Amino acid sequence: MSDLRTLGVILLLIWVCNNCPVEISEEFSILRSVYTPLLDNAASIDIDTVPELSIKSYVDTYKELAIAEGKLYNIPWKIILGQAIIESDIGRSYLAKQANNHFGMKCFSKTCAKGHCINRQDDTHKDFFLCFAKVKDSYRQHSILLMKKRYRKLRGVKDYTEYAIGLQECGYATDRFYASKLTKICRLL
Repeated sequence: MSDLRTLGVILLLIWVCNNCPVEISEEFSILRSVYTPLLDNAASIDIDTVPELSIKSYVDTYKELAIAEGKLYNIPWKIILGQAIIESDIGRSYLAKQANNHFGMKCFSKTCAKGHCINRQDDTHKDFFLCFAKVKDSYRQHSILLMKKRYRKLRGVKDYTEYAIGLQECGYATDRFYASKLTKICRLL
């Protein structure tokens, strides 16, 4: 079984643990304790929505784009793809579908033109998120973001584990398990 298929099975088992009756869920409690940290505070799995892209097809679709961005901006491609998988819920999130925004890129402009961004709930309040004409534009904006002064200490870091930890230390995400989740996904790529 491929690592990506294994991740899919793990995601399904975690859903079972979190959504099935107690007697079934208890059978999977060991799996929950081992694998739930991978998904804590990540995009939720919506059983009512048939996935448009499986993990494998997401990787097949965007791997070359992540590699190209990684080469151009000297960012480990596994970090780019791993972040996109987390942030876009494997391409299934509202922002990914409606705004081609695979990284949850926020808009901080006070003078937006129509169609530049959309208002969407994030954490506990509404935020504005960038809209992109194409997914590749979202990947490019993410690469540009990682070139900002805030992430300067990551320049030249080749190891995805070290890069993931650095992202968390730089405050990329509010999730305290972000580096762990990202590293686990990168390991599967």
